[in-house]
Amino acid sequence: MKKVVSNWALQSILLLTYKALLDFLFLRVYYTVFSYMTGAAYMWNVDKFIISNIVFAFFVLINFYVSNDSERIQNVIIVMLMVICIVPMLSVYGFVNYVSVEAILYPSIFWGIMILVIGKSNINIHKSSRYRIVAIKQASIGTLGLCSLGGLICWAWAGFPILVSLSDSTAQRLALRASRMPSLLGYVFMLLGGVLFPYLFARFLDAKKYLYAVISLIVGFLLYSINGMKTWLFMYIFVIALYGLCYWQKDNIRKICISIIVVLCFLLLFCVVAYWKLGIADFLSQFGRVFCIPNGIGFRSISFFSDSSHPYLYLRESILRHFFETPYPGGSDFYLDYGANSTITSARSNNGLWGDAFRNFGIFGVIIYPFFISRILILVNRTINTKNVRFQIFVVFLMIWNSVNVSFFTWLLTGGVIVVLIVNGFFINEDKIVRKNTINKSN
Repeated sequence: MKKVVSNWALQSILLLTYKALLDFLFLRVYYTVFSYMTGAAYMWNVDKFIISNIVFAFFVLINFYVSNDSERIQNVIIVMLMVICIVPMLSVYGFVNYVSVEAILYPSIFWGIMILVIGKSNINIHKSSRYRIVAIKQASIGTLGLCSLGGLICWAWAGFPILVSLSDSTAQRLALRASRMPSLLGYVFMLLGGVLFPYLFARFLDAKKYLYAVISLIVGFLLYSINGMKTWLFMYIFVIALYGLCYWQKDNIRKICISIIVVLCFLLLFCVVAYWKLGIADFLSQFGRVFCIPNGIGFRSISFFSDSSHPYLYLRESILRHFFETPYPGGSDFYLDYGANSTITSARSNNGLWGDAFRNFGIFGVIIYPFFISRILILVNRTINTKNVRFQIFVVFLMIWNSVNVSFFTWLLTGGVIVVLIVNGFFINEDKIVRKNTINKSN
């Protein structure tokens, strides 16, 4: 128990440091540089600052309540949710000018439920998967070959682009939107670029199949060249960094959790210093795209849909869109900012997690959605038929990362949940063979 308490105390101090860096350094610079794009201003508000820290203490206490073992994979999931979603949400709440004082209620309920469900669930990283979907003996060759073929078809349709400069990414994304990729090809493209090739890259590194990993990286780069989605590139960098971190910490869960928070603190400092000293805003922009924009859109969604004249979506822009029309011309993603006057260059205010939950069902969605999302994260983790902690952590990160900006049912489909569940099943036989060979060598 003493070890659990000391680990929780250290995590809490580091998370508070991380929050302070977001509050007083990163957000101040980000909203100064990108105010033209975000439509937001960095503003001190004593009431919101106090409430933000009270809610932070509430989440820290919940984390203590569920932390009965410092070596559970659930602890990594909770830390990832804290650093990617919860702490940035509290910082945006405290310092963005258009966020109202009362808006903190809904995301606090959402995240409180999710941490409790994940923290009290049972995930044993030392047991093989109980799920048998479809096992294939030569899963590596078959999966990589099929995905590479799909990736090359998408690349050929786009005219074989090669994007070597990060500054060209926005223009490339607008060009893709204007050219209107066919719907089915578009779904395949998003799955391959945003989910499958980062997943395969991580899995092949995990299995030490370096040639396959390089092929995955090359095809992933070609897919990035089609739409300039920089987050797709950063995913591969994260895989390498995560594997290096886990190797350094010898797959120790407690040390990995601490290291994730420390590394993110340094990355926040790096983003700001890179802008101040070198004039490079790409890192600042990318981190803001993950930490600031989704939370800002979530709070705007609360403000917009809390108005009685703006009805909830009730999935009319999701799985029921073919049966019922949306009440917002052009879709709420554009209507939220532009009304009915959006154009091809208009920015999409797409949102996932608590923002999507509130858009569709209000407070009812905020209560129900975290149960579904947390159980899905647990299910995905249980289907990974490997004892290697680093690969499990990456798959959880991939699921969380993709859930931030897309609606729940989009996350299940093009966000990769269902596909990853199936692909995990494909590799069951290969994982068994690898484990058997490892045991034989050790004997």
